[in-house]
Amino acid sequence: MKARPPAPDQDQRDAAVRARGVNVIADAGAGTGKTTLLVERLVRLLAPEDGGPALPLGRVAAITFTRKAAGELRLGIREALLAELARADLAEERRGRLADALGALDTAYVGTIHSFADRLLRLRPVEARLSPSYRIVDDGAELVAETFAVLLQAVEAGTLADELAGRIGPEEARAAQAAFVDALRAGIRAERRVHAYGEFPGLDSLVEALVRTRDVRPVVPA
Repeated sequence: MKARPPAPDQDQRDAAVRARGVNVIADAGAGTGKTTLLVERLVRLLAPEDGGPALPLGRVAAITFTRKAAGELRLGIREALLAELARADLAEERRGRLADALGALDTAYVGTIHSFADRLLRLRPVEARLSPSYRIVDDGAELVAETFAVLLQAVEAGTLADELAGRIGPEEARAAQAAFVDALRAGIRAERRVHAYGEFPGLDSLVEALVRTRDVRPVVPA
């Protein structure tokens, strides 16, 4: 079988694998070998070929965005570790480091960013001000409905400013209270009404849009 020729940017790939103490960005299209580069770099960190200081796998967070990519990454790391362990010219120290990494792979931080965040919160629920028995909401509709119910109850009781204390300024909270009351008095329905051809939007539609774009601070006119 004919060996594959080196990539045109092989020197840059090698530099990314060897780089230490700096941030490395691999910016390339799909199928160009980013995962392969990442796996090779990780194996070199876990078991350096020159016998230098090794990085324990427990200190590594290998994070992806999808479960499929996370599974492929974990499989790639396992295959690379096994391939290195199969070499006949391994020094005993490096063999031991590779074996330790392989044994720790099943419990390592190799997964999605969501599972990584969940794992941190499960370890530190008190510091995160969460109940240890919290659950992840897969469907945002439940979160939106709960948020809107709390807001509407506070508006009707005149306590929205107290409900939002510490999250926005008191003047903004009072303005939000007044805007909700004015909208309801003007005849805007509180909750949307779904019909055969669509829906009549309500204030809950606005709240849903704000919840789904909560990472973007809304622009409030002067």
